[in-house]
Amino acid sequence: FTIIYAITTFSLRFWPKWYNSLTPRKQKDFPSYVVCLIHHVVRVPNAWVHVITDFMRTDAEAAIFNYVKYEAAVGPFCIGYFVSDLFCYAIPEAMRGEFEYLIHHIVTLVIISSSVFEHAYLCRWIPHLLICDTTNVFFQYSLDIKNCWL
Repeated sequence: FTIIYAITTFSLRFWPKWYNSLTPRKQKDFPSYVVCLIHHVVRVPNAWVHVITDFMRTDAEAAIFNYVKYEAAVGPFCIGYFVSDLFCYAIPEAMRGEFEYLIHHIVTLVIISSSVFEHAYLCRWIPHLLICDTTNVFFQYSLDIKNCWL
């Protein structure tokens, strides 16, 4: 994700007229929006499938189900996105005095930590955490459509 962030930032110089027509805030946010959009399009719909499937399991089935094997692809993908977003966007924003993105990441770390240390069900709860992001996908699409004049 960090590479996608860097490629997006680099490639914007090839569309100077369009990029310069954006407000300074949108220019700064655009690479993060692109990375976020990829995260939402790829992983969040898959998380819905996993959560619905998990919801249909009985307590006895959930107790013996191997979530680590089932969710093996989710963890690295989400951790990569989280780390990239934290270092490429949240921390630079906090350095400018805007802490809401950093607070979002701190809350996410608390939720993940509690799922690891309380029940050791991190792999079970990652898709549930991703469902929290589904409302953002609509904001991402609307911003991108608005910025592209579609």
